[in-house]
Amino acid sequence: MGLLLAVTAAACGSDGDGAMASPAHTPAGADVTATATATATPEPFGDPPRDAQDAAARLATALGRAAGPCADAAAMHLAWGAACASGDVDGDGTPDVAVLVPLPASTGQSPHPGVVFVQRSVSPGLQRFPQSGEADASIVGRSIFTLAERSGDGTAEVVLLANLCGASTCSSRVYVQSWDGSAWRDIGPGEGMSGLERVVFEGSGTGGRLVMHGGIIASPGAGPQRASTTAYTFDGVRWGKKTVIPDRPVYLFHAIRDADALFAEGKFEEATKAYAAAIESRDLRDWRAETGLPGGRDELVAYALFRIAVATAARGQDPTRELDAVIRDGKSELFVNAAIAFRKGLQDQLSVNAGCLEVTLYLGTPGIPEMIERVFDYGFANHPLKGYRDICPL
Repeated sequence: MGLLLAVTAAACGSDGDGAMASPAHTPAGADVTATATATATPEPFGDPPRDAQDAAARLATALGRAAGPCADAAAMHLAWGAACASGDVDGDGTPDVAVLVPLPASTGQSPHPGVVFVQRSVSPGLQRFPQSGEADASIVGRSIFTLAERSGDGTAEVVLLANLCGASTCSSRVYVQSWDGSAWRDIGPGEGMSGLERVVFEGSGTGGRLVMHGGIIASPGAGPQRASTTAYTFDGVRWGKKTVIPDRPVYLFHAIRDADALFAEGKFEEATKAYAAAIESRDLRDWRAETGLPGGRDELVAYALFRIAVATAARGQDPTRELDAVIRDGKSELFVNAAIAFRKGLQDQLSVNAGCLEVTLYLGTPGIPEMIERVFDYGFANHPLKGYRDICPL
């Protein structure tokens, strides 16, 4: 009977002149999966991928039927939140395609995990980036993702942001993947940045700059921090040459460190002004006092007064007034005694080096080097610690 019904239904599928017959009744509980699968038009992308493997399999299918690189970019973004970029990475004159696919947060360690796939026009498979860590699918990661010429060879590079995460913080690194004819080479900076807030290529080609702003470490033991702007330029091989400009200090400790940097460069007049400005500022905060520790302002001010005296002598001027200020106003026995030692060496041998030698001998007395390290220990983000030999290094 079942066979007879099937033959009858088939025979009634058309009345011979092209008119469609009325649909046959489907019994309750009948399996229609096969029919639905065979006749329904599949969704171009469907739900977001579960993981990188799922993304690779489905993206390969989607790219295989696409009319061209990024032809389905709008649908891909709507369904998956993905970003697509095209460019010629291998110099064959045909556009290649790269896709940044966000992944569920549960699949990775970073807050916005993702994966980048590249399909070259001459290669049927997908190549996955980064080699380590996770692609960053956040707003910051999307802002840098592109295919653009960044090596000077006339072909496009795959530019992406990737995160490597530890127990308490993530480090973000810009990859610039360049195809050399047989393999991919990373010509981006070989280092990452914690707490990345902004990343951008300024200018075009290799004549511009890669600028990253951030640097805050999310760890209670890091101590007081401030972000910085790091700029990389292309040195002919990679984006490796850099300059680092810290943000304006909000803590007295960092203002003193800025003055120390000038002192170390031999810019004694500028250093003197920077120490004086730090001492006089009422806006610079005492990090130790804010965190419930014994305040560090008095020790830092006394150190700055001492450094002003040394810088004055190093400029060939009489530091009597500046040394008197340390002894009179400095609220730290360490640096008051250091000023007295410096004066002795300076008067005995009329030499700044002799003055600093006396200071170093005093500060090297057993027990005092440990005190110096405690004065300047503001968490591991501010290491290396200043030692007793660093107080008067001339």
